[in-house]
Amino acid sequence: MIKYLRKHGQAGQMDYPKYSMLGLPLGSGPIESVVRRVVNLRMKGNGLFWKLENAECMLAIRSSIVSDRWDEDHARVNMEMLKNRKLAFPKPKKKRSASSDAEQRSAQTQ
Repeated sequence: MIKYLRKHGQAGQMDYPKYSMLGLPLGSGPIESVVRRVVNLRMKGNGLFWKLENAECMLAIRSSIVSDRWDEDHARVNMEMLKNRKLAFPKPKKKRSASSDAEQRSAQTQ
């Protein structure tokens, strides 16, 4: 915790008197509101079920698009997901054709 505070304090990210003079919000209320709106309302709708890796990707994609930072965020997010969680944007699964299903059933009955 102390290491975190030192790092961000030295980077100027904790200059609360300056932020207050600029009229910026200092509390966690706006962030909590965003979490409620984006995560709860968009990701937890009726009948919605998400796998962890898909939900994480959807949140990253949505936040990049809404903030108009898609190009700069895409590569960075993908690298972080690979490094930290051994995940990446999921690759689309190939759809099986009806003919391959019929061939499998035929092979099983023989």
